[in-house]
Formats: sequence, C-alpha cells, structure tokens
Amino acid sequence: MAPLVHLTPLDARYPSRLRDLDRPPASITVSGGPIEAARAVAIVGSRAATPGAWRFAYKLAAALAAADVVVVSGGALGVDEAAHRGALSIGGRTWAVAGTGHARCFPSENRPLFKAIAEGPGAMIWPFGPRYASRSGFVVRNRYLVAMADAVVVAQAGDASGALRAAEFAK
Repeated sequence: MAPLVHLTPLDARYPSRLRDLDRPPASITVSGGPIEAARAVAIVGSRAATPGAWRFAYKLAAALAAADVVVVSGGALGVDEAAHRGALSIGGRTWAVAGTGHARCFPSENRPLFKAIAEGPGAMIWPFGPRYASRSGFVVRNRYLVAMADAVVVAQAGDASGALRAAEFAK
C-alpha cells in the first residue's frame, strides 16, 4: 500500500470538504492520491446487494469516473465495493472512507481492493485512530463520506440502513 500520511485541519493538505464541517475529524490518515477534486459523487447501499444493485453501482461509478468525477464510498461489501471497482475498472479515482482505523482492515475480504485504491489514483481515508474499531464508526464514517461528495446516490437500502443514514446526512 502507498505510504500513510497523517493530516489535521491545520495542514494545507487536509481536504477542504472535511474542513468545512462543523465538527471535522481531528485528524485523518490517508494513503494514495490527491484528496481534492472538482467533482465527487458518493455511491452507497446495501452490503447484501442484489445483483442488479451491484451492476448499477458498478456501471454508474465507471461512467462517473470516465467523466472525471471522483467516486466516494465506504469500502464495505456489496454496493460500496461495486462502486469502487467500477471506478477502478476504467482507471478512475475513488476515495474509500473507512469506518475503522488504518491498522484494522474491515472487511478483511476487501484488503486487495483497499490496496488497489491506495495505489492510485484513488485514496484510502481513515478518519479514526489506527486501532479504532466500533460499530458507531460506520455511522460517523457515513457523515464524512457524504461531506466528501457533491451528491449522494443510494443504490439499494434496507429499512434503518447505514445508506439511508448517509442520505439523511446529505439532506
């Protein structure tokens, strides 16, 4: 994986999209390419995605990346994974905002995907301390990934899902 860089809001490289939040992360860890972009769209949805939702997220991400839009998602299985893979399939940029610290890979099945994202031109973004692991981190992560985007697409969501929380944050 690309080297890790630790940033605080006082660092010029800290993403302006997060700095503009009322409560930005006190620090983030980044691995990969630039974390600024003219346009970014978040694609989120169910971890247990239907084949149709998976294809939709993949194709939409590929089309957005082809139009020089950064695809933002959370690195989870299902829709998130499809979005990241779609952007990478055409050599586009994708940002994965993790729900854990960088020393804890979750889900472990996506370790190769996270490595591919960090090798560029995308970036892995961890808004938590290195060993952080808590279910509440995924709700907080959704707030940050929405802040990193200009628009949010919910490809599929169950009742009371994290994807619907992301849509609430976007409102």
